[in-house]
Amino acid sequence: MRAIAMAAILAAIPSPALAQWELSSGDDNCAVTGEYSDDGNSAVSMVEYVDGSFTLFVENGNWSIVENQEYPLKFLFDDTLFTGDATGYVFQGAKGFKIGGGADMADAFAKSSRLIIYKDEATIVLVVKLTGTMAGLAKVKPCIAKLRREHQALLAEQRALEAKRKIIPADPFAEQAPFTPPGSATAEPIGNSGRWMTFDDYPARAMREGREGAVGFKLSVDAEGKPSACEITKSSGHADLDAETCTVVTRRARFKPSQGNGPRHFESKVTWSIPR
Repeated sequence: MRAIAMAAILAAIPSPALAQWELSSGDDNCAVTGEYSDDGNSAVSMVEYVDGSFTLFVENGNWSIVENQEYPLKFLFDDTLFTGDATGYVFQGAKGFKIGGGADMADAFAKSSRLIIYKDEATIVLVVKLTGTMAGLAKVKPCIAKLRREHQALLAEQRALEAKRKIIPADPFAEQAPFTPPGSATAEPIGNSGRWMTFDDYPARAMREGREGAVGFKLSVDAEGKPSACEITKSSGHADLDAETCTVVTRRARFKPSQGNGPRHFESKVTWSIPR
């Protein structure tokens, strides 16, 4: 009876006509997006990343989506069902949800004629036609292949630079005098602090755009020797390079445990430089 009721509900809901699947790309992904002329101006995107993973994005102007909230949903591509917790997002006024998947989800997306998203047998979230998705995803293949080649080339350049830097430092005359705030001690790093950053950490977009710069930073260090806060003391002039500096050093930096109860700090700098 439930299956019959579900079939009747679906038959009563028209699938909005698809306009066109448009290709777009980011630092580490390529995507195709279809926009629909339904009452909520729905949009569906399938995104492939350079690591081989996929994410389905769905938007609708009528939804009261909460950013980062999880929504247990079912995704029916013709007769192929995927279930999971989709994550809400809000971007430039658009509201929707996303759910990650593998090549099997992308394959179902390409081969299916219709996508039905629902919460339960009585609550349908969206019904859309998937006309042209096979051709749409075909556009992604050369795009993602190009990105992967670029990433591999950049990694090769960085490895060559790192090998060179083991012999010839970038600036043999540079001095790194640790900053000691009043009333605090200087934390002592465990190992070589120069190895906290690698070329793999270089933001892809900044690298493609040729952006470089030196970033000064100061870490607050807890009693166990872990960074508790990061402050940019000298900006590179590029927000993404500054942010990545704090993200990486906070994650990787480790210091010898404190012998007392007072605050400790560590100050240094990172130079983001692209091999020439």
